[in-house]
Amino acid sequence: MELDRNQASKRILGLSAIERILLEYYEIESNPSDDFKCGVLERNISEWQFAVRGASGTEFEGGIYHGLVLFQREYPFKPPSVIPLTENGRFKTCTKIWIRRLNEWQPSWRVRDVFVDFIHLMPTYPDGELGSLEYNKEERRALAIKSRAATPKYGKFARQQVIEQIHEYMLSKSPPVPVPELQMTRYTPCQKEVVVDQVRSMQMESDWNVIAEGRCPIKNVGEKRILDEYNEIEIESNPSYDFTCRKLGWNKYEWQFAIRDPSGTEFEGWIYHGAVQFSVGYPSKSPSIMFLTENSCFKIQRISMS
Repeated sequence: MELDRNQASKRILGLSAIERILLEYYEIESNPSDDFKCGVLERNISEWQFAVRGASGTEFEGGIYHGLVLFQREYPFKPPSVIPLTENGRFKTCTKIWIRRLNEWQPSWRVRDVFVDFIHLMPTYPDGELGSLEYNKEERRALAIKSRAATPKYGKFARQQVIEQIHEYMLSKSPPVPVPELQMTRYTPCQKEVVVDQVRSMQMESDWNVIAEGRCPIKNVGEKRILDEYNEIEIESNPSYDFTCRKLGWNKYEWQFAIRDPSGTEFEGWIYHGAVQFSVGYPSKSPSIMFLTENSCFKIQRISMS
């Protein structure tokens, strides 16, 4: 792709800006990172699509967050603009954000530095920054799960293709969103009897989760009930064609699920993902459901089953 010969870009940027942007782009492409990926439309080097993955050990871990980088004619003497496109709970979407590195911009800094700062700032809470949000950790983790399932819809077909290609790359580099471990009744003598099997995750084709059949006595009544129900759905009886579920690691208290809607309705043919969370008092206390797929019926938030 002969980006440096493109007349559309030259009308937007000065020649020195084009040379610098091309240099940075080729440096990133020749030395790819597992933490971010960028792409450009063939006819406009002044605008990049990008995605970063959430930092490990934070509520953003496993999430994939898309955005735009817009370059000014005076680049690198003036900073680029960054516009997040994926809902994330830290920055507003489709709005220019103003992080410290952009505010204190120096011509020697590069877009690669901006991506790294963006990742590091996501788990923080804003201090009057332009375009910031203050979601709690649970809400941010729910959005991290949702971010893997689908890309943001932005622009026309050619741009959406670039976004999809970036997303596919980032999925191959990003582990699934971890689920916090809850206090559970497990005993060392039983652990040797647990049979571990690897199965395909409902989150994404490239995700793998460890599922334990739990063949040891469980004294906690709620845990036993949850495990019995899971085995009834996935192991002991014939699986349903209408829904399926998976446990996440050793956490019996949270399932991922997917359902399909009934034939003959406006939802026919669609698949809807979500999470089920069990309270310690289950089955005396009801579980909670959180839908992760837009469905025009339920909001994408935690609701309680009555």
